[in-house]
Amino acid sequence: MDAKELASKIKNNTTEEAIYVEDLIKWCNENAEKIDLSNPNEKFLCEKATKFLMENKEKRKWSKDDAKFITCFLAKKDIKQLKLEQNVEIGILDEEEFKKKYGDRATAVCIPQKEDYSKICYSPKVIKYLISDNKGEFLRGLQTIYHEIRHAQQNKSISRETREDGSLLTKNKERYLSALETVARKLDEPFYKKNYYHLLKENDAEKYGLLEAYCIIKEYAPELSKKYSFKKIQDKLQIYDENYYEAISSIVESDKMSLKREIDTRASLYIEKHPEMVKTYPILQVGFHEDGTKKDIIELIEDRKKALESIENVDTINALYEIIANNRNVLTGGLKGTTSELKALDDYIVETGTEDDFIYGLVKYRLENKTKMSPEQIDEYMKLEYTGAAKTRQEREEKEIIFEETESIKDEIGDEFKNKTEQQEQEEQQVETMWQNRFQSWDRDSVNLPNSAKKKEEAVQIMKNIEKEKELEQQKKQEEIEEQDDWHRRGRR
Repeated sequence: MDAKELASKIKNNTTEEAIYVEDLIKWCNENAEKIDLSNPNEKFLCEKATKFLMENKEKRKWSKDDAKFITCFLAKKDIKQLKLEQNVEIGILDEEEFKKKYGDRATAVCIPQKEDYSKICYSPKVIKYLISDNKGEFLRGLQTIYHEIRHAQQNKSISRETREDGSLLTKNKERYLSALETVARKLDEPFYKKNYYHLLKENDAEKYGLLEAYCIIKEYAPELSKKYSFKKIQDKLQIYDENYYEAISSIVESDKMSLKREIDTRASLYIEKHPEMVKTYPILQVGFHEDGTKKDIIELIEDRKKALESIENVDTINALYEIIANNRNVLTGGLKGTTSELKALDDYIVETGTEDDFIYGLVKYRLENKTKMSPEQIDEYMKLEYTGAAKTRQEREEKEIIFEETESIKDEIGDEFKNKTEQQEQEEQQVETMWQNRFQSWDRDSVNLPNSAKKKEEAVQIMKNIEKEKELEQQKKQEEIEEQDDWHRRGRR
């Protein structure tokens, strides 16, 4: 019997609802992949069947066909609600076909096809989870259904500038980072897989999937939902919020932020050779030129100023530009080196007389990652240099005393793909000297601050430590050169 006839019989049956259950389940299972939710009769049958299967999950053993129907219906329902009908294709592959195409580790995949179109393929593992009597596995199966749909939504979001109604999509850090991760994966798939559990896209999809899975159980089977601890669900959702980018980098174990720079490095290298990515993912235009080169720190500041003229949400704009400016490998584009960016920022403050806390924050971040100054010393330094009207260039130059600074290893994060040129090293050395002069002048001026004697002592100790570390660094480099020469000699023998 067709959908219209079956729906009519079920609606008109007022005595025994279960009389048409088997016919209902049979129709849904046979038509799972062809379901048209714009048809009110088909939608009614699917809703009815899903409610019955969910409510009786612990009493009636689900078949594979039941699980396939649930997968198709819930996926199509969510796709329709998210207005992704024209952007997503779904399918359930058998074990052999899925393994051949996507390997045996994945449970499901979402593959971007072209523009903002994605193909979602679910493996038999999802079916296995859904028919399981284990409530954790059942929840995981539902979570996977929604996880992949979230990826399709992410792909659409970073591939467009406007919504269906023509309004502009919000430019925020989540969309930007999602685009960066997508491009980085094109260059280095193993890197993406290695850091899978610490990426924004994956944690966002996991969070969305879990929340939707729990809500769908509560909607169709309130009694079954009581088997799950809402507190544990909330705790898990919080973990997804906190988990991305918390992985400790294999390059510099002390810098948890380096994963962002590694992603930026890979994405930037790919974009340099494939500048069309900037048009494919328009959100990247915030940080890149159309030719694939990066915008430098001053260009970002000027773009942010323009954005603030038309956007009311200042926090969203600041978060976006901060994530671009502070968590990227500057040696793959833009001004060459953190120290050059410090000089550019300092010049900008002097020339414009700005008292923008956002720009001061960019300076502070670079001081934290470039110098050996303590947080307290940096705070005092920022107050002295930037409180009130910005000091003139002449006032600062009068204080300069030649002094050298050691290189911070954090400037090298993610730069394993490119070596600095001799010119870049010279430029960075010049800027380092300038900033150490600034530090020296701050140290002298600190005599007028509270606890000046202690601050003076701390500054002297810092400079001694810098010189000692520099000597050790040079010694280490010399040992490495000698070791390498010895290796080559042994190799030739």
